[in-house]
Amino acid sequence: MTWPSTWHDWAARSQNDVTTLHNITWNIDFRAPKSQSRVDAALAHLEALAKQAPKSTAMGIMPQELVQSSPLDLAQQSHNHPVADENFLSNDLGQLAASRCVQERSNASDLTTAHWSCSYNSVTLVARRSKVVGVARLPFVSRFSREALVVDVALLGLRMCY
Repeated sequence: MTWPSTWHDWAARSQNDVTTLHNITWNIDFRAPKSQSRVDAALAHLEALAKQAPKSTAMGIMPQELVQSSPLDLAQQSHNHPVADENFLSNDLGQLAASRCVQERSNASDLTTAHWSCSYNSVTLVARRSKVVGVARLPFVSRFSREALVVDVALLGLRMCY
């Protein structure tokens, strides 16, 4: 299934100086407690990696097994994202949306659960310098209703999918 998203305006933001893609995956593990701490640690580490990357490198970051316990109001997001009881509630998408690194360097495939087919899922963060051609979620026939999140990126005349 594909859906309309904000990806269409990325071509205008992309630059031609990108020659290398670095792909990073990080399993947040929706079943483990203290989701907020795990997401904070992942974001801090990924921000450090992004700062070290050469200008010719664009990063694709794929956090997996994210969960959102309550509806996300992006208008109310701030850098502080307290969670009432971190052992039981998760605000993974809110943390991504509030991250200064994500806001400044990346475009996100989606920061709501509107297109998720199960209670936990993945997001792809792509460097703003990348030229994104398309995005889709492909459902798997499985007990857990999992799906693949595909991001199609153009680089040096080639098209690659994250």
